[in-house]
Amino acid sequence: MYKKVALGFLAAMMGVMVFATPVHAENRNVIVLNTSDSRVGTDVTVLPNGVVFDYGFYAITYTDVSEALGTSHEALLNHYLTFGIKEGRYPNVDAALAAKKYKR
Repeated sequence: MYKKVALGFLAAMMGVMVFATPVHAENRNVIVLNTSDSRVGTDVTVLPNGVVFDYGFYAITYTDVSEALGTSHEALLNHYLTFGIKEGRYPNVDAALAAKKYKR
């Protein structure tokens, strides 16, 4: 209940219309947000640790993954959780920009 209230509050603060759907990717509970905010693409997932995973960003940025596995949300998320984190791949554009900013 607390997570739903916090998520709703966050969306209201950002001025974003959000519709949440729980999904299970390899037995990992995540929330898929279908948002009307053009800054984050069509679908993103908020992982339990608060990281926002942007499917469109991941598929476009890591074409090796999308060419090998396709662009299904389940395949992209499973790749990120299983391999991408360990390989240092970024889950969204903000994480990529922040990493490049601090590498200087």
